[in-house]
Formats: sequence, structure tokens, C-alpha cells
Amino acid sequence: MKNTFLFLLLFLVLLSACSSSESSKAKYLTRAKEYISEKNWPKARVALRNVLKIDPKDAEGYFLRAEVAEKEGDMRTAFTSYLKLLELDPGHQEAMIRLGQFYLAGGALDKVTEMSDGVLKLASHNRQAPLSEQYRGLLLCSGSGIYDGHEKDRKALNNADS
Repeated sequence: MKNTFLFLLLFLVLLSACSSSESSKAKYLTRAKEYISEKNWPKARVALRNVLKIDPKDAEGYFLRAEVAEKEGDMRTAFTSYLKLLELDPGHQEAMIRLGQFYLAGGALDKVTEMSDGVLKLASHNRQAPLSEQYRGLLLCSGSGIYDGHEKDRKALNNADS
């Protein structure tokens, strides 16, 4: 009887600790989003650090961390955060697009191809996830021949330039 009581007590303590860390994570995530909307990048960065300390596998936390890092000009952290995000969520289209842009800037066209293949695969499997105009423009501008696109895309890009 005494062992059962101790086991139950330990279980309740552990259960309350888990729910407390989840509520802390939610609180920090909410704060981070508020700071982002206020463009307070340093406070957003700290709140996101706390989110990821509580849950190192939080995909949304890595996405927001990458965006904040870009706004602060910390491209290394942005890049590594997008990589971690894709590790956690291999189908994250926006992360693929942003990594494709990083790879294009670095001249790693094989990696651009890899990212574009992922985005195109998602777009073809999910009619609700259309290939973004941003990524079409990226691939058209690269001159790599990865995405030939439609004539309307080329016209839209040319009109945007004029």
C-alpha cells in the first residue's frame, strides 16, 4: 500500500512538471510572436531561445528563430535553424524556399536543385500548397535551368522589372 502511494505521488509530480513546462513553452512562444509583431528582435530571440530550451524539437520555434535571425542579420543562425527545421519537418515548404535562396546565394546549385525538387514535389502532391511566386522568381533568376516555368511566369517577372 505504501509503495503504491509513493508511486502515485511520484507520477503526479512528474505529470505536473510536464504540464508546467508545456505551459511555459506556450507562454514563451506567445511572447516571441508578440515581440516579432513589435519588431523587437532581441526580446523575440531570447523568448525563442527559451522555447527551444524547453522543447528542442519544436519546429515552429526553429522557424521563428530563423526569421528573427534573418531580421537581425545573423545568417549563420538563420541557415542552421532552417536546416534543423527541415530535419524536424521535412515537408516544410517555406524552409525549403529559404534554404534554396541561401544555397543560390552561395552558388551551391546542386543544393538549390535539391530544395526546388522538394518544393515542386510538395506542390504537385498538394494542390493547396502551390509553388510560391517567390520561389518561381528565384529559380527563374538563377539562370540554372532548374525551373523553366510557364511563359506567364516569365512575363510576370519581366513586368516586375519594368
